[in-house]
Amino acid sequence: MNQKKVGIGNKIGTLILATLSMGALLGVQLVVSLVFQIYYAIEPAMKYGGDTEKYMEEYMAIIKDKLTMITFVAEIVCVAVFVLWYVLAFVNKDKKFNRYIPITKKMNPLSVVLLALVAFFTFSITNLLGYGTIALFPDAADKFSETMELALGNELNFFGVMSAAILAPICEDLAIRGVGLKMTRKHFTVVFCALISGILFGVMHLNIIQGIYVIPMGAIAGYICYKYDSVIPGIIIHMIDNTMSLFVPNLFPEEPPYLIFCAILLVVSGVAALLLAKKLTIKDLKYGVILTSDGTYLPGHEPIMPIPVYVQNQMPIQGQMPAGVQYQAPMQNPVYVQGQVPVQNQPYVQGQPPVQNFTNNNQQ
Repeated sequence: MNQKKVGIGNKIGTLILATLSMGALLGVQLVVSLVFQIYYAIEPAMKYGGDTEKYMEEYMAIIKDKLTMITFVAEIVCVAVFVLWYVLAFVNKDKKFNRYIPITKKMNPLSVVLLALVAFFTFSITNLLGYGTIALFPDAADKFSETMELALGNELNFFGVMSAAILAPICEDLAIRGVGLKMTRKHFTVVFCALISGILFGVMHLNIIQGIYVIPMGAIAGYICYKYDSVIPGIIIHMIDNTMSLFVPNLFPEEPPYLIFCAILLVVSGVAALLLAKKLTIKDLKYGVILTSDGTYLPGHEPIMPIPVYVQNQMPIQGQMPAGVQYQAPMQNPVYVQGQVPVQNQPYVQGQPPVQNFTNNNQQ
């Protein structure tokens, strides 16, 4: 394959841009939070004037009472910002070059089941790692508990549930496994992109407890988003994971039974996910997967779902799809480009349509 070598400068620049997408998420949240803090500071300031102690007491009480609502609004603003960023920068570009494939065409009911199993697995591993991290950092654990209580409220409420279960997964995944992953996948393999996704996801939480235990979840979700070339699978996994984290622990009043439950769920969901993923891969092989000219997978680019790819200067093997670095949908009326060789070994002329559609006749 004739691919341009990417310099170290380009790779470093890509990593910086991916990190900035995470910074942009935190920045938007901070700006929204500051707007509300200034607004809620006005009334107690006018009420108490120079009495700083009473002013701070009432101000902090207001902020504590309104924090879940502030978080809710900040998440909505983040969703709006990153939906626009993701669509304008990546989705529209893919549509322009005729390589956009809706997620509904990449997934089927079994794919959704696979995502649910992966979410059960990540839920289990984050909880088990969470307890281990808390044991290692007891001081940080107390601060973490206070932060979570402030963000979600003493009891679950509408704003807290919507923020944690719906809005946070959307905006965080759009930033990390949407914008960030789209940038890194240009120059890095799937494993490295997944690892970066996990690390950025951990750093984004700004506390050592979550910063450690969410890394596996972020890496696994990043890997799957890379394979589907879509942020939607990551959002689904994250939503299921967060929703379970809100409600499942309440079913276990004591810690030991809960840890046993998580350990069992970890093994069962992990094995089931691997078996189902293998079944999906076998199904994909019947329709053709992305291969190199010698019939092997292009490293880091094995798709989960069957996606036809037509790429310039690649020589397909009879009955198999040609190689490709990124997913690219064939046109309604395929037009082959110079350098491609048909199954019958007759050269196509650039810009002219093929004699017949290129399909996979090698059913495995």
